[in-house]
Amino acid sequence: KMELLSPLFRQVTLRALDCPKPVLATLHRGDDPFLNSIRKRADTVVFWLTKQNREEVLRKVLSFLREI
Repeated sequence: KMELLSPLFRQVTLRALDCPKPVLATLHRGDDPFLNSIRKRADTVVFWLTKQNREEVLRKVLSFLREI
């Protein structure tokens, strides 16, 4: 969570998300304005991972990555 307090980290993260190459990332589940702005981006797909759904999410992520 400390990285969320860094303006430079936020700037670099947004720059990476704005480039044309796909980015696979993990986000904290917490309610944070910066993280929420990433989740709401039109070019972002969010997979919520739990112990119960991790195999299903793995299949979905692999399928998604094969398509891009």
